[in-house]
Amino acid sequence: MRREVSKGSRCAAGSSRLRGESPRPPEPPDAGEAEGLPYTAPMRVAVFLPERHDWPAMVEAARAAEAAGADQVLLPDHLAYGAPMLEAWTTMAALAASTSRVGLGFAVLSATFRPAGLLAKMADALEQISGGRLALGVGAGLDPGEHERFGLPFPSAGRRIALLDEYCATLRRLCERPLRLVIGASGDRALAVVARHADEWNCGAMYLDRASERLARLASLTDRPIFRSVLVPVVLGAPRDPRMARRYNLHLGLHGTVDQMVARCAELRELGFDGLWLGTHNRQAFERGLALLPRLREL
Repeated sequence: MRREVSKGSRCAAGSSRLRGESPRPPEPPDAGEAEGLPYTAPMRVAVFLPERHDWPAMVEAARAAEAAGADQVLLPDHLAYGAPMLEAWTTMAALAASTSRVGLGFAVLSATFRPAGLLAKMADALEQISGGRLALGVGAGLDPGEHERFGLPFPSAGRRIALLDEYCATLRRLCERPLRLVIGASGDRALAVVARHADEWNCGAMYLDRASERLARLASLTDRPIFRSVLVPVVLGAPRDPRMARRYNLHLGLHGTVDQMVARCAELRELGFDGLWLGTHNRQAFERGLALLPRLREL
């Protein structure tokens, strides 16, 4: 059953308690409500594209997601982390020209990879090419190894969060087209950046064990509307790497039958999340994610 949420309980309207916020673009079509009416929008669902080293397989998957009614397709942004993958921005630009309706998102672009001013120009171009389908996801960077391999600085955590703050402000200032800014970072200092700049916050899988506390923390920092999504892994079979399974809280992901997976998504909806990023990182998980879409629309 679709949950009804009042405007005040979902994310209270009004000015933020933080200063220095940038003007907000319009809310996405299904993230608002008519004045005085209950909010009854369906859960918004994004899927990760699998086989990210293989362009023909990726474009086929993107078109399948579009046909199945996914709200958005996602690409991570890594140069040498985990499985091989094509460079994210180049690939997404090609996907923009290969699809027509599905939203396009990054999960998430590292602020340490590209200068903010350059990214603003790139975002303006891709927003036009895609016909307004871009959601610009950014984060503070994750893996020191890939930075070292490609000759990129990897500052301390505190400095990277400060960089992310500056990065978002620069994007707001320099982008000439409406920008939907998504921030994928969930620590205390990062949530302060989310509160200042984001249209959407994504709670990463590493924070699934603290999701309720992170939602409360963000609510304590700002009362302006921020769309809240969560990355939840789709887990089929036993994890291959126990260390990574613990790091990404795979035990808190989607397991079992379709009914069991839908029930877990309903729990996340009730916690206060508006959208799901389904962690469909292989072909089997991707196909299961598409199969879940009609049921998730009912949440």
